[in-house]
Amino acid sequence: MAANRGKEHGQNQHDHSSQHAASKNAHPAHHQHTDSHGAHQAHHHAAHHAANGLKKYLPQIALLAVLIVAVFFFLQGNRIPGMQPPQEGKDIAIITITAPGCLECSSLNTQLGPVMTEANLRFDEKNYAYNSKEGKELVAKYGIKKAPAAIITGKIDNLTSTIGWIKKPDALLFANPALPYYDIEMGKRVGVVEATIVAAKSCTQCSDITQLVAALKNNGMVFGKQVTYDIGSKEGKDIAAKYGLDFAPFAVFSEDFAAYENMAAQWSRIGKVQDGKYVFTLKVPPYYDFAQNRTRGILSMIVLKDAKCANCSDMSLFKTSLEGAGVKIAELKKYDISEKEGQELAAKYSVKALPTFFLVGDWQAYGEQFEGNLRQGGTVEQDNTFVFRNYEIIVPAPVYEPYETGNAAPKSQEGQIGITILPK
Repeated sequence: MAANRGKEHGQNQHDHSSQHAASKNAHPAHHQHTDSHGAHQAHHHAAHHAANGLKKYLPQIALLAVLIVAVFFFLQGNRIPGMQPPQEGKDIAIITITAPGCLECSSLNTQLGPVMTEANLRFDEKNYAYNSKEGKELVAKYGIKKAPAAIITGKIDNLTSTIGWIKKPDALLFANPALPYYDIEMGKRVGVVEATIVAAKSCTQCSDITQLVAALKNNGMVFGKQVTYDIGSKEGKDIAAKYGLDFAPFAVFSEDFAAYENMAAQWSRIGKVQDGKYVFTLKVPPYYDFAQNRTRGILSMIVLKDAKCANCSDMSLFKTSLEGAGVKIAELKKYDISEKEGQELAAKYSVKALPTFFLVGDWQAYGEQFEGNLRQGGTVEQDNTFVFRNYEIIVPAPVYEPYETGNAAPKSQEGQIGITILPK
């Protein structure tokens, strides 16, 4: 085709040249003058006409140029590179905004997973850092304050797995991530708690304060740096003095603790807030009281029983119950009423019935509530020994039968617990 066009064009040029040459041969001089003058006049006239026309439309051309520039910048401001529609053949585009370097920041798997697994849904994915050019434009357009965040564009009206997402005119937005997250406005990570623990390494039976950290983790708190000092060290003493504490172990948590609002709201029950730090001030026995230079909250249990009572309650089970409540029982001893030690205990504390148990040691360290519970089950003697006496708290109700040396075990109905009544 191109070759034919070239051939035709060449043929036309040849025919026109032949005709023009013949005319020149017929009137050589006149034709040369007329042709030159006419061409000059035609060129001048065309140039003059074009100049006048250009001047006439200069204002419109200038205005058009301004409009083109304005439209260009308008489109640039709204046609964000990251907001391009889904690729051809895709239903939606999923755009995530993340904070580079925030390794502890939460993921969006809970929000995006259900969307990605919707039946027959085709999607493409993009990711932008919040501080990238595209990220900044998306943050500004949608008012995103936290990262990670996510935006879905495309066929969003038929999505069914977007509970918690915000409907925008052109997209779905999720911008309320779980802790920890990156606060874009403040320019810092939020929700990674640092812990400072002050322990008493010489107190081998003291409570383990790391269990508090473990419990907080189980409730969703995320921890970063964690350091431990001994109460005997300069650092430990300085921290205890700063917060007015005279015992160990205790813990101090950083300001990010406040981001966990539910836990922070309950903190006054077990601690205090000072200088923005969350200080655990609850004395959990056993603990080391360095003002008194002793360990508090370690108990011993003594069980006194009647071996002939086959269906009498096993009072050593109370040890399991007490330890489950956090009471430290370091030693358990058992005596029978037939033994000398048992008889001495019964006489010393005026024991009227068996079985029973005694708590010996610093049970006062467990506080007034614990003492109140103890007194419901027995008596506190002058030497601060607790003696169990209230058998009515045992279920089912016990059967009282007198104790006689050499007799068989007391009889009781099936399912009932036997109690031996000692002679006066």
